[in-house]
Formats: sequence, structure tokens, C-alpha cells
Amino acid sequence: MQDKNQSPLPAGRGKGDAPRRIPLIDALRGLSVFLMVAYHFGINLILFADAPKGLIYNPFLNFLQPVFAGVFITLAGLSCRFSRKNLKRGVLLIFLGIGVTVVTFQVGFPVQFGILTFLGLGIVLYDLASPLLRRIPWAWLAGVSFMLFALTYVYFPRDTTLPMSSHVWVLGFRPEEFVSADYFPLLPWIFLIFFGSAIAEPVLERRLPDWFYRVNPPVFPFLGRHTLLIYLAHQPILYGVFMVWPV
Repeated sequence: MQDKNQSPLPAGRGKGDAPRRIPLIDALRGLSVFLMVAYHFGINLILFADAPKGLIYNPFLNFLQPVFAGVFITLAGLSCRFSRKNLKRGVLLIFLGIGVTVVTFQVGFPVQFGILTFLGLGIVLYDLASPLLRRIPWAWLAGVSFMLFALTYVYFPRDTTLPMSSHVWVLGFRPEEFVSADYFPLLPWIFLIFFGSAIAEPVLERRLPDWFYRVNPPVFPFLGRHTLLIYLAHQPILYGVFMVWPV
């Protein structure tokens, strides 16, 4: 029988408080952003140091790159359930993504609808749809969302003859003249936002094994708490390194 003085809220929460951070989730996010930086470092080696293209463009990394991107986006969706300021966060990310687009066009490596812009719009769409999404049992939402992601990832007809001015690349249709160094359209990736928001429910209700909430790896949780800063800073730093690196 429950003690009348015991809080009915899940452990790790207080009345009126947001859920506490879970180090393992931060660590997974930190690992994802670390691998992103390493991936971009490899691309810069190819561009600026004449490294062989096989260093990055090989079957193994071609498989892993979308896997880790998918983990990162899923964690972003999961974090939506931890935040009470999703609309504000989403709008901020959209504006930062637009800023990245403007800067990258100036340096000749355009990023159109990159990860920041996608995450911003995805979080805004989640915030608008959350009253409906939360009515759906989490297991159903998770299963349907992941199935729709898999189907659209494999079978979505991406190429189109429509002009760039139609902005169909936001959805995932790529006009012939479309070029982007980093590209995450709504389809299929938006479904991973919804998938992440669904699996957040058992996490928040502490249905997972106790070790999931207690394990605290070194370094990576710190990186995971500063992913936005790392994303914005890593390429200017890498470019600076290659500017002074004698190649």
C-alpha cells in the first residue's frame, strides 16, 4: 500500500517541475554530435587535404550516417516531451538554420534545409500536433511512426521536375538543380520526431530498468547538453584548422 506521504509522481520529477535530465540520453545525443563532427572532419580532409574519397564515401559509413542521424532526430523528438517551450525552441532553431543557409551560400557550400531547419520545423509541427498525438497510445504511435519512416525512407519518390521556386524540397522532393551539403526534409524524418515523442512516455514513467536512469558515462553527457553550440561552432573551427594546416 502506498504511503500517503509518498508522491505519486514518477521519480525524478517534482510537482510543477520539468523532468530531470537523464545522463544516458544526453550521452547518446553527445555521441551522435561527436560522430557528426568526425564525419565533417573527414569530409574536410577530402576537400582540403586530398584525402581519398573512400575515407568517408564507403558502404560502411553510408550505412552508419543515416543511422546515427536517425538516433539524433529520435532523441530530439523524445526531448519534446521533456520541454515546455517547444514552440520557442523550434522557432529559434528555424532562424538559426536560416542563418546557416545564408552563411554557407556565401562560402560556396550551401546548406538548404539542413538539420537545424528541419529540427526547428519538426518541433513546431510536433507542438501543434501534440494534443492529438498524446491521445494515441504510445505503443501505437511509436509503431505507426516508425513504419511510416521506413516506408518513406525506402520508397518515397524524391526526384522531381518541379522548379526550385515551389520549395518542394522542404517535403523531400529534390528538383534537378537542388544542391545542399546537409539535407533533412520533412519526409521521411518527421516521423522519427513523432516516434521519439512516443517512446518518451515509458521513459518519463520510469518503466525502463533502473540502470537506464543511473548510468552516467564520461564526457558524452556534457557534449549532449551542448549540441547546439557544438553544431554551430564546429565547422568554423574545422575551417580555421585547415586554413592554417600546411597541406
